[in-house]
Amino acid sequence: MIRSLTTTLGATLALAGLSIALAVGMVSGNHLSTTLERALIACAVCFLLGMIIGGLLDGVIRRHAQDLRVQKSQTELVEQPTLDSGSDETHRQSSATVGEQVPAV
Repeated sequence: MIRSLTTTLGATLALAGLSIALAVGMVSGNHLSTTLERALIACAVCFLLGMIIGGLLDGVIRRHAQDLRVQKSQTELVEQPTLDSGSDETHRQSSATVGEQVPAV
């Protein structure tokens, strides 16, 4: 299952915010209810920020991929071989080697 950067970054930042807020709350000696309340608020705020940043990054990646597809299709159009209308068959070299019979014309 392919996940977008929006959900991945949102969840990652939410967990990081929660764990940092819990650690800081325990170290500072706050009450358990105060620590948990602030940790949940930090988790929600970090999740929203992660969703916004992830959405922006998804848009940038989509635009870059689209630009690469357009560039690739333009280079493929330029590199297509063209038929030379002025060439005739007299300029071709025979691929027959010594000892092979060449059919008569």
